[in-house]
Amino acid sequence: MVGRKNKIKRARTNGRLGKRGRAAAEIRRSEAYMAEGQRLTRTGTWALNVVTKRCFWSPELFRILEFDPASTDPSISTFLDQVHPSDRGAAQQNIDLVIHTGKDFAQDYRLLLGGGTTKYVHSIGRPITNKFGEIIEIIGAATEFTDRFHASPPTAASQQMNHYTRFLAAPRSDRGINLGSVGPLPGTEPLSCC
Repeated sequence: MVGRKNKIKRARTNGRLGKRGRAAAEIRRSEAYMAEGQRLTRTGTWALNVVTKRCFWSPELFRILEFDPASTDPSISTFLDQVHPSDRGAAQQNIDLVIHTGKDFAQDYRLLLGGGTTKYVHSIGRPITNKFGEIIEIIGAATEFTDRFHASPPTAASQQMNHYTRFLAAPRSDRGINLGSVGPLPGTEPLSCC
């Protein structure tokens, strides 16, 4: 009888570990799909912790900005150094706008990279608040559209799309995502980026 109880106990434990293993595999699969989707759409994601000013960049954003993740520490200044000097003030202004007003933003700007390469990027950002309504992070995405920009100069349709994008990014009454009682995910560090 004792031997049977141990077998049942091991089977239950193995079942739990099996569920955990399957859950971990699903998370890895989901992360791989997200990374591939970002690569296919040339969309990198970022986050900025407004208190610590620490940044997070996805691997695709590192690629768009032409930085090596192993040797580059993501930061607002590192990002702004890549923005074309004529667009840099507006990019900084959008970051400040989200931090101080809680308004979402959308902006097209140019990146001026090594060797004089110019890339065109569309960036959007949205604040995340705590349960007190204080902005704690900004999350966003940047989509490179250099090939499309060179393939067809701005038209009435693309200008209308730009207007539509600004409409979507207009401030909303909920001031972005409220993590309220959710708080940070277990085992995660505060995000931050630009």
